[in-house]
Amino acid sequence: MYCTTTYTNLFCIFRLTWQSELLVKNVTSNDYGLYDCIAQNEMGLERYPIYLNVTSRPDPPSYLRILNVTYNSVNITWTPGFDGGFAQTFKIRYQREGADNYQYVDVTPEGTNTYEVQDLKVDTKYSISIVAFNSIGASSYTNPVIVGTKSE
Repeated sequence: MYCTTTYTNLFCIFRLTWQSELLVKNVTSNDYGLYDCIAQNEMGLERYPIYLNVTSRPDPPSYLRILNVTYNSVNITWTPGFDGGFAQTFKIRYQREGADNYQYVDVTPEGTNTYEVQDLKVDTKYSISIVAFNSIGASSYTNPVIVGTKSE
């Protein structure tokens, strides 16, 4: 049997055995990280590191914006969302106005948050959105931005 501490409550059942618990409720990404569990008495001090890292699919990127437009390319940037506890990558989805199908491009190098979508048609409108992936799965796509390439 153990003594349990939850916040400031201490319950002791055995005189020589103690157990403490830290309960983190309503966890947000700000709570993730390293915690130190420290036990100390007249015999000494013991420290045990604990890493709180609940994993999930990544959050969608935000603030998808157009940086530059030419006659056949569009430079975009975005703010990565929470990565879900794993490294994340991105995929751009774009569609020419009036087309039935999307085209996709993987963003490289890993870790970048800007990309130039190339080989677009001159003087044509496109819908562009982006999705994040990690080892668990994918986020939802961002709301699309509509942009038109320039005339030659």
